[in-house]
Amino acid sequence: MKPLDQKGQSSIFILAFIGVVLVCTIFLYQSGRITSEKMQLQNAADAAAFSASTLEARSLNFCAYTNRAMVANEVGIGQLIGLLSLVDEVKTIGSNFEEFVAAIEAILNAIPVVGNAIALAIDPFLVPLETIGAILNDTGAAMEKVMARVASPLIRVLSTVNEVYSYSQMGYHGATIFMVTTTLFKTIEKNVPGTAPFPITEIFDQNRSGAHLSDLGILAMAGHIPSFWKGYTKTYKTGKEGKNKGMQRMAATIRNTRDIFSSGAAAEDKPCSKKFTPYTRDWHVCLDLKIDFDIDVKLASVDFWFEFKTGVDSQGAAELRFKEQNYLWSAVDTSIFVVDVSAGYWVTDPVKDFGGSIDIGLDVPTGGGGYQAAGGTILTLADMGEGLRKNDPIPGSYGYRLKEKNWLSWKQASLEMEENNIDTYKGLAPYRGMGSTKPESSGYKLPFVSPYYLVGVVKNLSDIHKSGPKFGGNLDILQEHPKVTEIGAIAKSEVYYKRPTDLSYFLRADKKTERPNMFGPFWQARLSKTSDLDRFLAMAIQHQTIWLAEHDAKKVPGLEAIKKELESLSSDLNNLLKSF
Repeated sequence: MKPLDQKGQSSIFILAFIGVVLVCTIFLYQSGRITSEKMQLQNAADAAAFSASTLEARSLNFCAYTNRAMVANEVGIGQLIGLLSLVDEVKTIGSNFEEFVAAIEAILNAIPVVGNAIALAIDPFLVPLETIGAILNDTGAAMEKVMARVASPLIRVLSTVNEVYSYSQMGYHGATIFMVTTTLFKTIEKNVPGTAPFPITEIFDQNRSGAHLSDLGILAMAGHIPSFWKGYTKTYKTGKEGKNKGMQRMAATIRNTRDIFSSGAAAEDKPCSKKFTPYTRDWHVCLDLKIDFDIDVKLASVDFWFEFKTGVDSQGAAELRFKEQNYLWSAVDTSIFVVDVSAGYWVTDPVKDFGGSIDIGLDVPTGGGGYQAAGGTILTLADMGEGLRKNDPIPGSYGYRLKEKNWLSWKQASLEMEENNIDTYKGLAPYRGMGSTKPESSGYKLPFVSPYYLVGVVKNLSDIHKSGPKFGGNLDILQEHPKVTEIGAIAKSEVYYKRPTDLSYFLRADKKTERPNMFGPFWQARLSKTSDLDRFLAMAIQHQTIWLAEHDAKKVPGLEAIKKELESLSSDLNNLLKSF
């Protein structure tokens, strides 16, 4: 048996160990609570940053959708102007036929005896031509009158709708700034328990209970707003030539978006050689007679052919042109009467094949129509004359009809266009487009400038210290310290453009990667990695600490003075924010 005096000797160690366990438990509780609070702050910062960029991505997508709608409306205006030009061409063809017959009759009537004989001989050809001309003239004039009455209010409506889109872009963009600001506070309130509602009027109050934006968060928000309003994207409007790159981008997009009716098909080297193509404004009325026969002579074979082609060939298009700080729509259509005679032979001989051919062509201008929607700015014959014809600034403009042999029809079309103006068109409306997307631009050097958004969140240690067990003295992790009064977290997000490539529906026709633009609604948001600069700013502005050890600063001449100066600037900035 054990002696009675040996009982309970382990209780001394147990009592001592209980104290250690109790201290460790309280120590673990406090450190765990700080970790939990830090995680809550980080979650709040991440959520706030991502929410801000998501709202901005939606704003950019809204601008992209409205820009696409504006482009579609402009193409619709081009279609209306092109249709008016086409019926005007029909009218001028009929008028030219009538004038042509009248001129021939006047000439023949001026020639005694012989003239009357010739007139009687060709009268069976002139009467149908005059009848066709009268029908075309009357039909074209009637159609043009009706269509002009319909097109004028439609163009006004489309122009007004584009103005509404333009104002809505500015309104939505401005509203996004307000929504981002309020969302920041609401997100922090929802993600950090114990945070009271934070009215915008108390944005600079750093003594409120719970989590709130830090000095860095306030500065980042204030610095981000100007870059979001006019920086990464901005509003473009028409202006002087040479300072009009943004509107040139819109005009080029509209031109490339035109359908085949508005843009015109590529011209053929030989008129009347192309068959009728649906959905285009081009038309061809042609007669093609071809004779081909072979003759065999001993060992050789001779192939003869003869072809006679005649008819009317018409082609045209609508263009968006720039004049006097304004963009305007214009359209021309020209037609020519074609006579093409070709003949030839080909000898197939055992020794050597040979042959020859002759081709005689005659192209006579028969008419040209034109219209424009220019408002107060009018394109004249001088604008459409030699300069544009010989030095065309737009390749393939007006359906490739700028040719020497079409000059008479082109001149008539230009004169018609000068007279026919739809003045209800208001020009290209301002739109929001890309500013600078180059990483080397100054905006990308700052962590809070668009497309980036930087959020800083802090919480006072006194709010964490209010409840739960705690120590006194140096054992208290949450003890008050003159330089450590709060914990904080930072988060960074960005908006980015990415056109989907996993579905063939979204792929570009040229298979190229698309750069960020304001015509594709493919803007998204994501969290971004924080850089050394971001963390340095967080330490300097958010916690008034320059991230540089004292002993390191003393080793480098002048570095200690720089550190003290930075600390002084950080303190002054903090005091300035608290003074609001």
